[in-house]
Amino acid sequence: LLGRPIPGSDDPQQLGGRKAYDMNDLSRAMKLWPRHSGMERRVLHRLIKTGKPKHAIREIDWRIQKLWVSALQSKVCNDIIAQRVQRGWIDKLVDGDFAMKHENGAGFLVEDAAKEQPRCEAYEISPTAPMVGYRVTLPQGEPLKMEEEAFAAVNLKPGDFRREGGERAKGTRRFARVKPSNLELAGGVDEHGAYVEVKFDLPAGSFATVLLGELMKVPRKAPMEAEEAPEPEESDDSSED
Repeated sequence: LLGRPIPGSDDPQQLGGRKAYDMNDLSRAMKLWPRHSGMERRVLHRLIKTGKPKHAIREIDWRIQKLWVSALQSKVCNDIIAQRVQRGWIDKLVDGDFAMKHENGAGFLVEDAAKEQPRCEAYEISPTAPMVGYRVTLPQGEPLKMEEEAFAAVNLKPGDFRREGGERAKGTRRFARVKPSNLELAGGVDEHGAYVEVKFDLPAGSFATVLLGELMKVPRKAPMEAEEAPEPEESDDSSED
């Protein structure tokens, strides 16, 4: 929240505040963080006053904390699904997978992937990925190794989500793939030119923007280039009410 500068995203004042925080110069960081960064300034002020990170964290609204935990769970889940795509496992079951039935969401451990694969190809069942939490069901074998590597990449373990004083999250598993229904395709021309119209339904928890991105193959934007930023000015007020 307060450190790790993000060139090309942070404005010069924020960059200066982050750099000062990473150098453990908290007073200068407070002077540099802009007034419109109210949450960051409140957290930093409490950290300066108490010297205790757990007290500073309490300055963050619990709804924001909950949102951040959910975002982290989603990132890890997406990273694991991306790994399955790269390995050719998105439409394929592997021994040790935890699969679920599309009909009712019932889950089971895949002991014989070759035996269950026809049901996967018929879209009766699919492999899953974790929304990590302290009670999430984990797979076995190679799928477990892949998931543990994704957890380690963000310095997490499932048990961390019940840590004392932290945001508790039980976790769950989600389908690694979903199938659009009620699909309709049409084309036409309007005042802007030719267009293609796509209509479909998706189950809860999946996103139309992802499906459209795959259809259109829109390239991801490259990270913003770091720009030479002027030296930030310190504010006159280093305190926070």
